[in-house]
Amino acid sequence: MLYTMKELLDRASAENYAIAAPNVGNSVDVDAAIAAAEALNAPLILDVRFENMGPANKRKACPKDLGQWLRIRCEHAKVPIAINEDHGPCFKAAVHNIQAGVTSVMADRSSLPFEENVAETRKVCELAHEADISCEGELGHVGMANTLTGDGSSLNGDSFYTNVDEAVEFVKRTGVDCLAISIGTAHGKYPEGYVPKLDLDRLAAIKKALDEAMGYSYPLVLHGSSGTPNEQFKKACSMGINKVNINTDLTIAAMEKVLASGGKGNIWELATAGFKEKLMEMIPVYGSENKAW
Repeated sequence: MLYTMKELLDRASAENYAIAAPNVGNSVDVDAAIAAAEALNAPLILDVRFENMGPANKRKACPKDLGQWLRIRCEHAKVPIAINEDHGPCFKAAVHNIQAGVTSVMADRSSLPFEENVAETRKVCELAHEADISCEGELGHVGMANTLTGDGSSLNGDSFYTNVDEAVEFVKRTGVDCLAISIGTAHGKYPEGYVPKLDLDRLAAIKKALDEAMGYSYPLVLHGSSGTPNEQFKKACSMGINKVNINTDLTIAAMEKVLASGGKGNIWELATAGFKEKLMEMIPVYGSENKAW
């Protein structure tokens, strides 16, 4: 069943749970993600970049062909699914991904100054709404894990955290349907021994301010989730996080499954199993098990 991401996240926000949003780069990832969601009767968001996506045995393919295949695959799934353009880098990419068939786009301009982020995100959001799909924005840059220190800042001292007042202004001025915030996570694999700590007080403040400003339970998104302790996830998802992007942990699980086989068995079946098992571990943590309709 295929939905816009707004339809999924508005329901998740109202019922206080988060939906898994795995990055999928090929048919193996897609099959594993949908199988995991169906096994646990959970809604699902597939984060894609069609320009980087292809069959398991071929890196490149026509975005429109991939989009058509993915839409059909999702329409025949037993659970609600949204297809989201992940970290869209520019307006042109949003156009191409909409033409390819996504049901949501993300305008990631979080590395830009605030006013530029607002202007460019608003432009993409207006395009998305004209196409009757949803739009995700990001405020407070989620950096790379290998640049973080214990306080969540980069090694050069730049803070990545989302400002509460700016979050309200950003949502009002851009019209985005959900907002990815930075509260202490980062993309990629953390350095050995580093344990991320989510700023839950900041999350609570952002959630309260946005709910009051928008007049309804406003959906929030967490990127860079891999490596964060499950206990922190459970708490964050109970406090207003409604979409959790996950990539690195799934990739590692797939690779470990293949390596553990000692070269025996089908590599794609093993990778699918590793990906699926890890996602099935995380979906209950997010609180979305048995939340499909």
